[in-house]
Amino acid sequence: MPLTSNLHHTRANIQGTLRLLLAIDAASKAAAIAQGYDDMGEFIGYEVQGESKTEPVLKPFYGVMRQVDETPGLLTLGYELTTREIADARKLRFFLAGIAGQDLAQAAIAAQAADALVFTGPAPAVLNRNYDILKNGVRVRFLSAFAIAGKVEGVDYQVDLEQGQVRFINPAALPAANVVATISAPTIDAASDKAMVGLRPMQNQIWRGYARLITYDQNRTNRIVKEHNDFSFTLTLGKNFGVKHDSQSEGSIKLMVAADEGTVLHRN
Repeated sequence: MPLTSNLHHTRANIQGTLRLLLAIDAASKAAAIAQGYDDMGEFIGYEVQGESKTEPVLKPFYGVMRQVDETPGLLTLGYELTTREIADARKLRFFLAGIAGQDLAQAAIAAQAADALVFTGPAPAVLNRNYDILKNGVRVRFLSAFAIAGKVEGVDYQVDLEQGQVRFINPAALPAANVVATISAPTIDAASDKAMVGLRPMQNQIWRGYARLITYDQNRTNRIVKEHNDFSFTLTLGKNFGVKHDSQSEGSIKLMVAADEGTVLHRN
């Protein structure tokens, strides 16, 4: 950096946000370029985690031991990336050690009979217990209508339309026979405003491949502060995240540089 640089200029070079691109499971730089890089979104910052471990070279000298040199040992370099976009499907899988699962999907239902709620086996229904509303054995979500003949909502039962559950609240009128409700529900697919992405947690502890890490600030001439391009990586969970009522969730992932160190470009 030029000797004329001031503190403000120095801070501008190291403060910014970053964007992460991953070619997961790519075995080489060429394979990553051919495969293409997935955009993992923006992160609010990162910490460089580099460490050099050395072994001291000792030499006796008239009754004392002196360290006269160091032998190079383990050298590591990595990044801990911080995000508050926990609900981003691209990032949530890392926090839950997950892989892609089955997305929420259902066909439209218009005033049809749901699967019977069976109360002739264990009878009668249990007061205030939630029972799933099923159609062909699958829970129906985001119902637009729900009715049980001969029973009154708010008196005999309460229904959670979003979750697709019903509970009976009148101890004097608990069902002792099978109950069939009439339901309506919308189509849910990838284009629906109620779409939800599926994830199977606890399936993967570490991800490998090739990465590109780009750091930005607000320099009007060139907003790219630094690029670390085409390096092989291992990705693991960093700081755990927590959902709080009075602050934003925040978590981090660790991106360690592996065998192929890639190249770094930075603004001087």
